[in-house]
Amino acid sequence: MDIDFIVRRIRLEHDTIVDIMNKICEEDADDNVSFRYIGDSEIKKDDVYGGFSISIEGRLENIRQRFDVDLAAADIVYPSDQDYDYKCLVTGETLSLKSYSVESVVAEKMQTFLVKGTLNSRAKDLYDLYVLAKLVEQNDAALKEAFKETCRCRRFEIDKNKARKTFESVSSSPMQRKVWGFFSKKMSYAKEISFDDVVKPIGQLIEIML
Repeated sequence: MDIDFIVRRIRLEHDTIVDIMNKICEEDADDNVSFRYIGDSEIKKDDVYGGFSISIEGRLENIRQRFDVDLAAADIVYPSDQDYDYKCLVTGETLSLKSYSVESVVAEKMQTFLVKGTLNSRAKDLYDLYVLAKLVEQNDAALKEAFKETCRCRRFEIDKNKARKTFESVSSSPMQRKVWGFFSKKMSYAKEISFDDVVKPIGQLIEIML
């Protein structure tokens, strides 16, 4: 549905971003697929870093598909950017990309979870942490440091006791349970996962990261 990017060595200004995205859309890869800039909106309005969500339409003959490219700046990646080889589904071609480390992905998701608490209406955030918890070690020092650096970068302070209380509030919230119920019924990949099962690994991550 969307693709997230950190913008580096480019000023995160509206006109600059729109100009760059239009130039990217105009590139011809000789694959009969065309892209068109549709519009944009601001994201992270409450965040000091800001950003833009760019709507793009891809077209192949009579098939049209819209998706968003979310652009932000200043987030830290710890311990470093990772080399990631993406194999194209249709052509089999391998694209070499720079990606977030797993540690930073988990750290950012956890920081968002702790900031929003019971006010978070996105059950997908719970699912993401549930899945990501399977990719980290129980004594992952890098994960702990990534969380520390993410909080420092985002000017967010919390200790383990406060984090535990936030987790307890979410895990005991009838509204959060209800939100998860709607989500799991709608999304086939989550339908076999109970609310208790999805929040349990989040509590375990808090013990590792703080």
